[in-house]
Amino acid sequence: MIRNDWISAFRLLLSSPWITACLMTLTVLASRECWAQMASEESNTPSDVQIFDPMISARDKQIAAIQPRPFSKEGRGELALGIGTIANDVFIVYLPVTIRGGYHFKEWLSAEISASFMGCFGSDSGPRHERAAAQHCARVLTQTYHALQNHNTDLTQVRAVVIQEYQVARFSLNPIWSPFSSKFSLASDAIVHFDLNLSAGLGVLVVEALRDTALGKYTLGASFEGNLGLGLRFIFNDVAGLRLDFREYFYGKQHGHGLGMASELTLSVSFLL
Repeated sequence: MIRNDWISAFRLLLSSPWITACLMTLTVLASRECWAQMASEESNTPSDVQIFDPMISARDKQIAAIQPRPFSKEGRGELALGIGTIANDVFIVYLPVTIRGGYHFKEWLSAEISASFMGCFGSDSGPRHERAAAQHCARVLTQTYHALQNHNTDLTQVRAVVIQEYQVARFSLNPIWSPFSSKFSLASDAIVHFDLNLSAGLGVLVVEALRDTALGKYTLGASFEGNLGLGLRFIFNDVAGLRLDFREYFYGKQHGHGLGMASELTLSVSFLL
């Protein structure tokens, strides 16, 4: 009897129009919330077709294309050993042996001290002080020099060439700015990271300058110089890499007056310390 009374009361409650309207409203609101959540999950999860569609950008696919390097240069030193060439002289091609040491304050900012030697490793001065590769020097006399030097003609034409200055060594200090960095795949097996860097610096150039033309006497002298540089640094792992540096040097000449220029290209093996 009591159970039947509860059922009758419940049926009477449902028969009320106000109660029915409230129940319908709650049902509609719950359904809308459920559909909205399902639509949000579907839009945030790209389908397989979207991921592999080349016409859809990485941003639309919600794929992060830029990732940090697995290692950092910040707070680390660097040592580079290399050999280069200076070939903008008509009579001499220099082959400087270079050592560079630097410190990376930031991933994009570093300072570097470099020293290069392009003089002679022996005491043999050679005839007329024509010291080059034959006298164990880090430089080579060009074919133009030999052609003019050995050209036997009458006195009205050029019979010999006298080189007024030989570059011996240079030292420079350069701040280096690396605004661009990226990476590429090497033979689909390894990832190589690289930086494009710009530099500008000051230094000292040591030369052998001709002091007495009649006696062929050369003495050492030093000049201040400035330089502008562009470089590529390839990093294969957390320690080793390769560097390709181009630097244009501007210096005051010791013999005579004027501005001399040297265009140097250097390939180095570098190590992060």
